[in-house]
Amino acid sequence: MQEIRELRMHIINCSKTRDIYTASRKAGYSRNFFEAHRKEITLHKAAKDAFDRLELKKISRVAELNEEFNRFAKQKNADYAQYRTERERMRDLANARRNAEMILQNDEFARTTELISK
Repeated sequence: MQEIRELRMHIINCSKTRDIYTASRKAGYSRNFFEAHRKEITLHKAAKDAFDRLELKKISRVAELNEEFNRFAKQKNADYAQYRTERERMRDLANARRNAEMILQNDEFARTTELISK
């Protein structure tokens, strides 16, 4: 889900800053233009670098990523519900185990005191 979130952010940044980056290239990578639009150009380059690192042949659309993200979120919520149920079951079993150990210790104590008193 984190990867989808980052990819979605890079796609949005790339599309928002594409015009400024293109204008920068047309200006011959002018220093003055770069200084005036440093933030946008840096965001665009970061997005391009991320796409290069991922070696994507085709960049997904944001709508597709949103659908995939929502599908994963639903699955995560369903899995978490099952996790909560299993965690509660584990707690119940741990309590039962502690109770059984306490009963056995009391029985052992009673037997020991019985042997001593004889």
